[in-house]
Amino acid sequence: MLALPGIDTEHGLSLFAGNMDSYRKILLKFFKQHHSNVVELSQAMQLEDFATAERIAHSLKSVAGNIGAKQLQQQALLAEQCFKQREVLPNEQLDTLNSLMQQVLVSIETSSLLTEKPIANTQGQSNLLSLKPEFNKLKALLLEYDTQAQDVYDGIMAQLAPGEVLEQLKTLQQPMDEYDSELAAQMLDKVLAQHL
Repeated sequence: MLALPGIDTEHGLSLFAGNMDSYRKILLKFFKQHHSNVVELSQAMQLEDFATAERIAHSLKSVAGNIGAKQLQQQALLAEQCFKQREVLPNEQLDTLNSLMQQVLVSIETSSLLTEKPIANTQGQSNLLSLKPEFNKLKALLLEYDTQAQDVYDGIMAQLAPGEVLEQLKTLQQPMDEYDSELAAQMLDKVLAQHL
């Protein structure tokens, strides 16, 4: 089992049904796309842009949960709740959030994950078919205007190989950010009808 301080890799890997390649991809995605989240969050907070700070905290909470970084996820949740109340995050909590983030980033950076070659994705449509239950769950959550839709969406995106489907699904993020869940569900249907 991969040992990464700050990350419960056994739990994280279980979220991807033991698929090490998919788990590796989401760890690398976290490292590349979320490494500056705490800085961005802090800057937004200083500008009293609580909506942006809340969005960053929510995204960090979701992806931290997806990789098994439970302590980081919990701190991001506390930050999200704080910003939702339009309150400034206490320095102590911000320091804790930053420390946990650095621990996770260093764990990924010093592991062999950044140098290992990814396993070639030859599954194609079969990979999409294996994700069909997740797509159905995402659509149901969108139609219910459930905020957990973002978590399911992030999990799906982390498992997809680069390509046309991934790029098309990226377009769902904007209506989701704008809380237009009905439009996001319609767009999802069109993508799935084209590829499944």
